[in-house]
Amino acid sequence: MKSLETNDKAEERITAYLHNIGITAPVRDLVRQVNNAYHRLESSSYDSIHAEIAETDVVWRRCLDRLEPLVPDSIQVLDLGAGTGFAAAQVLTRLGHKVRSVTCQDLSPEMLQACARKLQGLADRRRIELRFRVGPPEILTGSRETYDLILTNAVLHHLLNLQPFFDTVRTLLAPGGVYVAGHEPSAEFYGNGSLYRWTRVYRRCRRIRRLFHWETYLRRTNLAPAMKGIEQRTSDELLRAGTISSALPPGVVRQLVDIHVPPASEHTPFWGEPGFSPHALRETYFPASEEVFLETYPHIKDARVRMGALWRRIDDILARKYPRCGANFIVALRERHS
Repeated sequence: MKSLETNDKAEERITAYLHNIGITAPVRDLVRQVNNAYHRLESSSYDSIHAEIAETDVVWRRCLDRLEPLVPDSIQVLDLGAGTGFAAAQVLTRLGHKVRSVTCQDLSPEMLQACARKLQGLADRRRIELRFRVGPPEILTGSRETYDLILTNAVLHHLLNLQPFFDTVRTLLAPGGVYVAGHEPSAEFYGNGSLYRWTRVYRRCRRIRRLFHWETYLRRTNLAPAMKGIEQRTSDELLRAGTISSALPPGVVRQLVDIHVPPASEHTPFWGEPGFSPHALRETYFPASEEVFLETYPHIKDARVRMGALWRRIDDILARKYPRCGANFIVALRERHS
């Protein structure tokens, strides 16, 4: 099995692309500022735009049910890149009886404000301590505090360099602790020609359906301007700040955010890895761990709520045929006691 490259080539590829269009800003600074601006602007509408994340609560429930007997009776939880608090909310809902404290970290104070609103009621019921930290994950390492359960949800594919991030995760993870990576793009999906072809057929049918179904068309067109508006506003902010000297081409802002997710359009540049292998993640970054849960979903790349009954049926058939090749995965890794 091929392991991941520990020195990500994405930085080199992005640098070459930006130089080609006349932008010489340092890539790491640019990616950080793009992500900061984009997620701040997206914070108020994140949950409505990303229906595909909200519907994964069933997958998270199965994962957390598997973890329930494996974690201690009084645990400290850390949600890295917490966003609006989806993963932390799943833990409070399913494992709240075992949780002593939850710490949520994110680069965006606006995201953490939304996170606090989502979690407060869940935590108050059991008198669970909530903490919120604005800044990079490294700000948590100074206290030498460790966590029994560390979560990321839809985080890894935003990262330019994986190695420093996972070094931080291992530093913060308590002996015998569990790390859960949820809702990440799966390399097995992109390497499965049959599933990728079914997804292309689905997308063509979806475009045709929009032309004849006015309710679907209006629902999707209401979301599309929001996404495009966030990209344009992000580019405008970078221009005003002097980070870039000219506007970024259409689609580039989104790809600087979703670095490791291949774009839907072949005309949009792509410089990351085509998804991740959960097995390679473990072998490369957590060699002393064991995989205690893995599930992939869906097998046509879109939120199932958008598919319609026929395509959900096809998705179910593909899931039975290729159970480990869904478009996204959630994996739980438990560190072995030293």
